[in-house]
Amino acid sequence: MRWLWVLFAVCLLNVQALDVGEAKTSPRPYLPTITHSRVLGSVSFRLPVLLYHYVREIPDDDPLGASLSITPLNFRRQLNFLLENGYTPVSIKTLVRALDGSETLPPRPIILTFDDSTADFAQTVFPLLSAYGIPAVVFVVTGFVGTPNYLSWSEIRKISRSPLISIGSHGLNHVSFTQLPDPIADRQILLSRNILAATTNQPIDSLAYPNGAFNQRTTTSVNQAGYDVAFTARRGVVHASDRRFELPRIRPGGSVDSLDQALTPP
Repeated sequence: MRWLWVLFAVCLLNVQALDVGEAKTSPRPYLPTITHSRVLGSVSFRLPVLLYHYVREIPDDDPLGASLSITPLNFRRQLNFLLENGYTPVSIKTLVRALDGSETLPPRPIILTFDDSTADFAQTVFPLLSAYGIPAVVFVVTGFVGTPNYLSWSEIRKISRSPLISIGSHGLNHVSFTQLPDPIADRQILLSRNILAATTNQPIDSLAYPNGAFNQRTTTSVNQAGYDVAFTARRGVVHASDRRFELPRIRPGGSVDSLDQALTPP
């Protein structure tokens, strides 16, 4: 029997070593998943992906937060602008199928993405998207869920039931994967996906890199964890199937004019 206790102690130490720097609590236990390797093709197309953070009144005491914010009124105006100018909002699943070459995109396709899973998504963004019938993806930081100013697990389950909303991963604690030891980065990439899948009972197909940081090692890990696509903060509107784990986005700014400028080809 003594060897069983020794084996248990060794396994426990290995698990604790992997958890250094990660969030200490999660709403679901670690769930192993089958990873896959994708054969990349050569499909490419133009599709603007908008990168939003906060939809709220602009704070006076938070310059960084202010630069990432748009007021609810201006966000509504941006939605009107997109629809009035013939843009067709599409889902992440449509993007994936287009990259796979199995679906043709509609005229002037566009995707709306929201990083960080802040509370205003449920309070302000989701009602507006529902009213307009516009699909979007919210990238959730699982370690932030239920803390002040962020979505709760009940809110995430509610919005994930909408056919308009996709849930994606934004890591466990918003630490750049490139700053972590490879085994810990790998586990964060996989564990955040599994937590969200278990919570929503839906496949988690997309990831946005925390702080936009990525490299060849992280893109390989994201692929092996089972994601279909991953987004950076790098500016661009052209997507290629052989670079599906480093897709670019554009920042729409805080007004209709800034959105119009962002969508105008150089």
